[in-house]
Amino acid sequence: MMNYDYANRIFGKVMGKSIIRYRNDLRLERAKLLLLTTELRVDEVAFRSGFSDKYYFSRFFTKSVGVSPKRFREEERGYI
Repeated sequence: MMNYDYANRIFGKVMGKSIIRYRNDLRLERAKLLLLTTELRVDEVAFRSGFSDKYYFSRFFTKSVGVSPKRFREEERGYI
């Protein structure tokens, strides 16, 4: 069995980011895809992207992308 810290260090050397950051990046890309290609509500996008709390998802998305999930969808689809 491998120690998490050791595994994270090895992962970081290979991937250039921590396991948690990599997972969050994957979740964020999944959320963006769902926002752009579906009509799902933001809370459903959060759940399907791996976030269990829609409020945390919204804060995380806004901090990472610079706009709220709703605004992202509107801007990227050309509604604004």
